Amino acid sequence: MKRAVFIWILWSNLGCGAVESPSLPMWAAPPEEAGNFTLERYELGDTSCDDARATWTPDHGRLLAGTTGLVSLDGQQTLHHPDPVHDLVSLTRGGVLMATPLGFKVYDHGVHDSPLEDSLNGRGIRRFRKGAEALWMVGDSGLYRWTENQLEQISDIPAYRVDVAEEDQVLIHRTAGNPLLIQRSETGLETAAIPLPGGSQQMTPGPDGRLHARHRDGWWLSLQPFNGESAWHRTTLSSNLETPEDELWVLARDSVNNGLWAVTAQHIVYMTASATTVMPLPNSFRPNMRADVDAYGSLWLACAEPGKLIRVGGPADESVTWNGRIAAFNNANCIRCHDGTGGARNLSRLEHWRDQIDLIVDAVNSQRMPQDGKSLVGGTPSLLTLWQEGGMKE
Repeated sequence: MKRAVFIWILWSNLGCGAVESPSLPMWAAPPEEAGNFTLERYELGDTSCDDARATWTPDHGRLLAGTTGLVSLDGQQTLHHPDPVHDLVSLTRGGVLMATPLGFKVYDHGVHDSPLEDSLNGRGIRRFRKGAEALWMVGDSGLYRWTENQLEQISDIPAYRVDVAEEDQVLIHRTAGNPLLIQRSETGLETAAIPLPGGSQQMTPGPDGRLHARHRDGWWLSLQPFNGESAWHRTTLSSNLETPEDELWVLARDSVNNGLWAVTAQHIVYMTASATTVMPLPNSFRPNMRADVDAYGSLWLACAEPGKLIRVGGPADESVTWNGRIAAFNNANCIRCHDGTGGARNLSRLEHWRDQIDLIVDAVNSQRMPQDGKSLVGGTPSLLTLWQEGGMKE
C-alpha cells in the first residue's frame, strides 16, 4: 500500500497537470502480434493511397507524408510540415530527408533546408532509396548517389523509381524502356536492360542478386541474371511448398537488410538469403494496395484495408529495443508531457527510461496514461516488461 501511494505521488510530479486533451490518435487499432510480425494500423485521413509515404525513427516515431504535408502518426495528429511531400527517408545521423516542391528539406524537431538543395536544385529528384552505405536518388535528370560527404551523378537516364540490389548495384525504372540494372565499379559502369516478363509492371531486386516480378496473370516470377538463367520461373516459398503461390499482389525491397517483402493472396512474406518468414494474409486485406519499405526494414501498406495505412514490423521488431519499439511507444504516449521542457520529469531519452523503468511500468499497468486516462497506443505494459527483462537494449 505504501508503495502504491509512493508511485501515485511520483506520477503526480511526472504528470503534465491540467492540459488540453490532444487530438485523437491516428492509430486505428492497438498493435496486433501475428506470428513473427507486428501489424500496426493507422487512419490515412485525407492522404491518398497513391501519395502516402511513411517512415519511422527512434527520435520522431511514425511519420506520414503526402500531398497534405508531414504528419505524426503517434499520439497526436501533429502537422510538422504543411507542404506536399513526394518522398521521405530517415537519415543515419537523425532526422528525415524530404523531397518537396520547394526543394529538399530535413525534419528534425523543426523543418530546415537540406545541404542537398544547393547541389540538386531544379534537377527533378522525387524518389529515394537507402542502401547500407549511401542514399540513391532518381528523377528527371538521372540517378545520383549521396553519402554525407559526397554527391555523385551515376547516370543521366530519366527514371521514376530506384531499388538497391547491392551496395554498388541498383535497378532503375526508366521513364521510357525496360528497367535497367546498373553496376558501379572502379572501371566504370556496367548496364543491362532487363525485359519485364509477361506484361509485368513491377520488378524488384531480392537477396543474392535474384530479381522478382509480377506476371500480368498474378504469378510470382524470379530470375537470377548472373548465373546463366535465361528464363523467368514461378516462385515457391520453400522447398517444403511445391505449389507456387496463387497470386502475387505486391513486392517491396528491403535494401538495408538485404531482404524482400511480398504480399500474396495467401501470405505476407519476408525473405532473406538464409530464411523465409511467412504469416497468413489477414482476411481484411484487399489486392489494390501500394507497398514501401522504410530505412529500418518496416513494410508500409497503403490501402491494404480501405482508408488504412498498415505497418508490418520487420527485422527491427524481432527483438524489443529502444530504437525498435520503445522509443516509438514513448513518442506515442509519454513525450507530450515528459519532453523535459515543462515541470514534468524528463523521459525523453533512453537513460531516463532505464533509470525509471519500474515506475513507468507500474504507472501504465492499467493500459491507460495516469494523468488523462487515455488508452495506450503503440504498445502495452508487457512490451515494456519484455524490454526490461531483455536488458533494456538500445
